[in-house]
Amino acid sequence: MENGPKPSCKSQYLAIHGETQTLLKQGYTIKAVYDYFLKKGVIHMSYNSWTKILKNYHKPFPFTQKKDEL
Repeated sequence: MENGPKPSCKSQYLAIHGETQTLLKQGYTIKAVYDYFLKKGVIHMSYNSWTKILKNYHKPFPFTQKKDEL
């Protein structure tokens, strides 16, 4: 087991962005893709975080939203 800080949710997602997009285009659900990467040990985040990152990965701070975006 490696010591040190774990990668942020965004950096975890960006490492698998291409494969994620391919799987989604092939018709896999967001939940199925999340479960796939979670079981492989590639990601370490909640499903709620996964969906926010998936939707907002291009933003500098994907977890922050303005009131008008809610």
